[in-house]
Amino acid sequence: MRTRRNYLKSLTGIASIVCAMALMPHTASALRIIDMSTTESPNAAIAKKAMGLTQNPMTKLSEITTQSATKNTLIPPPREKLQGYHTQVGAGTLFVPDYYTPEPDAQITLVLFFHGAAWCAEQGFVHSRRNAVLVSVNAANYGYPQLLADPKTLDEIVNGTNGVMKRLGKSTGEVRRIVLASFSGGWTGVDAVLRDARYAPMVTAVLLADSLYPRRAGKSEIDPEMLAPIADFAQQAAAPEVAGQEPRTMVFSFLYPPEEKYRTNMTYRAARELATRTQANWTPSKETNIRGKKIAERADKNRLHIIAVEGMTTQDHFEHFYGWEELLNQSSIPQAPTSVSKTND
Repeated sequence: MRTRRNYLKSLTGIASIVCAMALMPHTASALRIIDMSTTESPNAAIAKKAMGLTQNPMTKLSEITTQSATKNTLIPPPREKLQGYHTQVGAGTLFVPDYYTPEPDAQITLVLFFHGAAWCAEQGFVHSRRNAVLVSVNAANYGYPQLLADPKTLDEIVNGTNGVMKRLGKSTGEVRRIVLASFSGGWTGVDAVLRDARYAPMVTAVLLADSLYPRRAGKSEIDPEMLAPIADFAQQAAAPEVAGQEPRTMVFSFLYPPEEKYRTNMTYRAARELATRTQANWTPSKETNIRGKKIAERADKNRLHIIAVEGMTTQDHFEHFYGWEELLNQSSIPQAPTSVSKTND
């Protein structure tokens, strides 16, 4: 087992590189081609608050050597050729899988995924075979609150999706259900939508792939105001279902270091806080997830599922993204009646 110093270095690596790497095509030399700039960006304050950093999150990149990059090179899943339709809708990339079948009520379920290479998000989406459409949204330096502060951003995504679905003959209705999903720092996009009174009532599920860092600036403690919208949604998911109402689902997988002395990561603390607030009890697990990672324990209450996945490296962090379909499978979105054909690139 690595020393505490090496572990803290690993966490620094995650915080420093995850924004750039999540948006990259995941080549074998991904770490070696990241821009080593230390310039403060316009969205740096947002990035700091989102990840709980007290300095520019890109600063430490200059300390990553070719040797350490080689040791930490990510291994993504094989890329597949997916059957479907792509187009840009405002700030997002819309993907309509070929297997999509119009719902009986003609309404559309839109999955909004924040922070991650679109091809990888789409691949997990197709593997889940949920009868919905996907829009991937990425903002540099975790700038989702700033991006979504303009009401037009969500309007363009939703209205653009409605228009495309009509042109394709896939639906005569409109987006009426929204599933919010994110990886890593993308949770601030989920938070921003939940704070939007126009769209929050349409959200039926929140899926967080090692993606919740509500830390007070400069401190190692949770900021209650930052956590509030997601904590409120967790309460709804944990409550008993009400007849005639769309159920709310929340699934949150997080990095769980095998040794207790290393469990200082903010996603671990946030998971503990949500379980306490919802009175969801922790139980040990002997299961493995879809990526073959051991599930150490989990807290479940009705449609709230908080899942501790063992790991402490950058690769372990990204495995939550690579296997995000497992979170999607626990939503209330029905599966499409047909499968998608696919071939390796």
